[in-house]
Amino acid sequence: SLASVPLDPFANGTKLPLTGDEKGVDTIVWDTHGTAYYTASAPNGTNGGAEGGHFGVIDLTTGHTTRKLTTDAAHGMAFDSYSGDIIIFGSNKIEQIDPATLAVVSSRTFPGVSGTNQHQFDQGSVDGNGHLFVANNDGNLTFIDYSASKQIGDSGDYVSTQFLDTFLDDVAPLSGPGSAPVTTTPSAGGDIGVVISDTAHVAGFVPSGTVTFKLYPPDQPKCDGTPVSLSTNPVTNGDAASAVYTTTTAGTYRWVAEYSGDANNSKSQSGCQDEQVVVTTGGVHGVTSTPAPPTQPPKPTATPPSGVQAISTPATGGGGGVSGTARAGAIVIMLGFSLFFLGRLRRREEQT
Repeated sequence: SLASVPLDPFANGTKLPLTGDEKGVDTIVWDTHGTAYYTASAPNGTNGGAEGGHFGVIDLTTGHTTRKLTTDAAHGMAFDSYSGDIIIFGSNKIEQIDPATLAVVSSRTFPGVSGTNQHQFDQGSVDGNGHLFVANNDGNLTFIDYSASKQIGDSGDYVSTQFLDTFLDDVAPLSGPGSAPVTTTPSAGGDIGVVISDTAHVAGFVPSGTVTFKLYPPDQPKCDGTPVSLSTNPVTNGDAASAVYTTTTAGTYRWVAEYSGDANNSKSQSGCQDEQVVVTTGGVHGVTSTPAPPTQPPKPTATPPSGVQAISTPATGGGGGVSGTARAGAIVIMLGFSLFFLGRLRRREEQT
């Protein structure tokens, strides 16, 4: 079983019985999404037997365990923000597991667990910069520099095992005076085209130096390619800000902030999965259109015959379609004929 112990204020713990595939666990870590993982093995990193140790997922609300892998490396464990993977170590093996697929993506096997060159790994830690430290049970400390490859089993990694102290057993995460952790705050995401940026706060003793901001696009979930945005700015009063970037594709962008260090503070950086910004495809938010007015056919234009001038005046009264001008013309013509005939009759009477 497990127990949840409050720290502020400190009080008695609450017991959480385990169910599922395991009756007990050795180590628990969380990824950036809050998913908890466990290892389960025999004490002191000696898994022994044909079955080996176990790695799986645990629900810390119900205590239910779901086994995913069986391996001798499943004893100690650390979540590595630098690669975004989980690193487990036990017996004489170290393995790197991708949380997205729960598959081993890289591994390294050392000489046996007994003899003068003994490797019987117990607990270890990472520093967030591509360096792994693992203690075994006879005072040796194994160091792996995988900062260039992001693979703990890469042939180009620097590996060294040194005896430190007979009582060396476990290794705690890097912390305390001299460290300068970087706290970062990315801007919010949105639809494609949203402008994003990052800010960093460097803790330590009057930190100076610079912070380099790298932004990786959605197709680089391991932050191992060329960033789409790269800017380096000075630390002022402990703070630094990145250049802005206008997003062009949908998906999850990832910021990585690297502090250069100075005379009083060591180098530090955020992990690949620490600063995720989600950009969506968005959509049409409302389109309105105004139809064009219907096109009226042109009105025909009458062309009067050559030499005749068309004159029109408003109609005044009755139907028939005859204009006032036409009526006036007819009256004038009739009056003219009447006078003509009257004149002829008068001359005839005078002659007779």
